[in-house]
Amino acid sequence: MSKYSDHPHIYIPPPTFFILFFIIGLILKKMYPLHCQMLPEAAHKAIGGTLFVAGGIIGLVALIQFLKAKTTFSTFHAASALQTEGIYKYSRNPMYLGLFLCYIGLSLWMISPWNIVMLILLYLTVRAYIIHREEKYLEEQFGASYLEYKKKVRRWFGRK
Repeated sequence: MSKYSDHPHIYIPPPTFFILFFIIGLILKKMYPLHCQMLPEAAHKAIGGTLFVAGGIIGLVALIQFLKAKTTFSTFHAASALQTEGIYKYSRNPMYLGLFLCYIGLSLWMISPWNIVMLILLYLTVRAYIIHREEKYLEEQFGASYLEYKKKVRRWFGRK
């Protein structure tokens, strides 16, 4: 029996990583201030706010699609359906894309260079710990259907 046959074995809810890395960035901002404002404050607010709202909308649309399909979005339960329609036609990971956009938007809004630095570590963590396991699980759970889907849709955004 394969390691990923029942669920992807991700026991820490993915949003926890985004919150944790964001808090670490804020602590670093307080302890070691970096002054790296590249745009006027109003531009930081406008761009940050737009990205935050866009990320929230993308994540919410993806979550609603999971709820309508009556499948789990929990990483420690078995998936009952492969999502390939709606927003999933354009991103294999729209919930994570939404979380990243919210993270970046809030970082820009707050003019927090440390949070942008932490974004690199967050991305590497999400890719290695979460996405790698989820993709292996989905491959085992849905086989050829998932492999065909991977050929058509990019991990973050766009059709191939």
